[in-house]
Formats: sequence, structure tokens, C-alpha cells
Amino acid sequence: MGELLHAGALVPAAVGACCTLGARRSGRAAAGVSAIVMLLAMLDTVFRMPGFPALVWAALLIGTALAAAVSARAASRARAAVVGRAASRTRAAVVHPVMALHGGLGMIVMAGLLLVMGLPASGAAVSDAVAVTASVSVSAGHHGGGASGALVALVGVGSLAYAGYSVVVALRLARADPGRRAVRRWLPVVEVAGMGASTLLMLLALAA
Repeated sequence: MGELLHAGALVPAAVGACCTLGARRSGRAAAGVSAIVMLLAMLDTVFRMPGFPALVWAALLIGTALAAAVSARAASRARAAVVGRAASRTRAAVVHPVMALHGGLGMIVMAGLLLVMGLPASGAAVSDAVAVTASVSVSAGHHGGGASGALVALVGVGSLAYAGYSVVVALRLARADPGRRAVRRWLPVVEVAGMGASTLLMLLALAA
């Protein structure tokens, strides 16, 4: 059941990544790299290739999330300077910062999920388990049974909160800027919904 949920989580993640790459907004290059890294990390949990340690994927996810946040902020400032205050407020305030925040939080939550899944099932303390994770593949321990209950609870609550936040952001984006063309308007909505759905499915896979 867990493997099926893992595989199912790839579908919304792939859809969200395609929406990120297809969107015409500032900072999409860095956001696209983050989405691809997350997709590759999830693929590793399903197909066990290339079998990188969970700690490596977590570091890559957090690193690309930080890079995407910096890129989005710089691009938003540049756009505001060129387009003008009125236009930049309408679009950047609704789309760019919200999307950057949602994407960054998604990378962090996914990093936590992968770390828990990659922990050895030995009942070791969290500090010892994180050190051992460096030599354990993400695909070698999907269930995180040896992780501390507090760590699992923290990741679980964070994942549920992120899924709920995804719903809020998706609804907000769906109502924003009704004058835009349908495709450009709904791409960010599908992107946000895809990331939220993939996170929730990964959490269910962890619990299975």
C-alpha cells in the first residue's frame, strides 16, 4: 500500500513541476529546478535509483528552496521597478511572494518527510539516526519506524498544515486576477494543488 501511495504521489508532483516550468512568471527558473529536484527525490523513493541517502536529498531540497526564494525576491523587485507600482502590487503581491513561500515551504516539508523515511528502523535516538541517515538510501527505509515519535509527529503535523495551506493558496489564486487568460490563471492553481496533494500522499505512504 505504501508503495502505491508513493507512486501515486509522483503524479501530482509531476503535474506541479510541469506547471512550474510552463508558467510565465519571474523566478520560474529557480522554482523549476526546485520542482525537478523534489520530483527526482520522490522518484528515488519509488524506483530506488540512484539510491542517494536521504540526507543528501534533504540538503538538495533545502538548498534549492533557498536559491528559489532569493531568485524570486530579486526578480520581483526588478519587475516592480520596470512595470510600475500599481501593476506590480496587483500581480506580485498576489502571485510571486505567495508562490515563492508555498514552494519553499513545500521543499522543507518534503525534506522532512524524506529524512523520516530514510531513518533506520533501529529505535536509535534522533541524533544518532540522523548521522546514520548519511549512509542509508531514501528507498531503503520507507516507513521511518526507527524515528523518534516526536520527530514523526512534527513532520506529520507540518505536512498536514502544508496541505491545508495549499488549499488556501489555491483558492486565493483561483479568485485572483480574473482578467487573465484561463491557462495562465489556472497554471499556478494546479501547481499549488499538485504540491499539496503529493505531500499528503507521501505522508499517507509514511503512515501505511
